[in-house]
Amino acid sequence: MNVRYMRDFRADLGTLGRVLVPASGGQRQIPVSQLASVKVVSGPSMIRDEDGLLTGYVYVDIAGRDQNSYIEEATRFLREK
Repeated sequence: MNVRYMRDFRADLGTLGRVLVPASGGQRQIPVSQLASVKVVSGPSMIRDEDGLLTGYVYVDIAGRDQNSYIEEATRFLREK
């Protein structure tokens, strides 16, 4: 599971471990530390797969542009390179 918390929660492992997770259909809340080991480790920023094959994704922020002009520019760039 991949979850992104606000910096205040993820800056301190103790604070992150105390974040409450709904359980029992929302009738209870359990601290993350009771569900998982919370620790810092080195590794890839994310691992994804499709049908068991590792997959890499590239995210592009095109804020302020229309998608078509970005795709046309990117296509021209890739053809030239």
